[in-house]
Amino acid sequence: MQRSESDAAAGSIKKSPARRILDIFFSLPANFAAILLCGVMVLLAIGVFARYFARMSLTYVHEITLLSAVWVAFLGAAEGIRNHYHVRIDVLTSKLPKLGQIIVEIVVTTVLTVAVGALTYMGYRVLIESSSILEGLNISRKPLIAAMPVGFTFMTYFMVKNVYELVKGLRAHSYDLPIYEPEVVEGDEDEEEAFARLYVDPDNADPEKKEMES
Repeated sequence: MQRSESDAAAGSIKKSPARRILDIFFSLPANFAAILLCGVMVLLAIGVFARYFARMSLTYVHEITLLSAVWVAFLGAAEGIRNHYHVRIDVLTSKLPKLGQIIVEIVVTTVLTVAVGALTYMGYRVLIESSSILEGLNISRKPLIAAMPVGFTFMTYFMVKNVYELVKGLRAHSYDLPIYEPEVVEGDEDEEEAFARLYVDPDNADPEKKEMES
């Protein structure tokens, strides 16, 4: 991911112990989701081997896989919001000036924050009121349902943080949107050429080509 000068300057500033603890805490969704995803792959392999080779039916494998997959989905969604990995459609907003794009981003993110905050509240209510069980494991379904409010809690925090950073940048007259940009591998001329063909600045286009097209 390409880092701007402001990001590099921010990274060079020594963080306080409290900030480091917060950074570690809010990196938990990605780390925990990665561990669970590895566990899902192992469990699926065990389930396939048991079913087709050992002729055994491990009912708990399905339940644990379902439980892990749900947690991976919600925690992964939160990590996507944190690092701006989610796909966005900017057909209309890209035609606006930089200031207009920032304002639209703030409004949209604020609306989504309120919606996700409401879902967080509803998720905790469902978690508290739940009394069903996972039949395969014979345990409460609350560990499964807890993925929803916990994931939404992280999402809400990251959205609030994004709005704060956008407003802070707006006040500092910095109109760069925090969009994830994949790192281009050096020496990969094919991808760079393809990117250049798709995104050619009309003002910097080849004059001879302009004359031919006209």
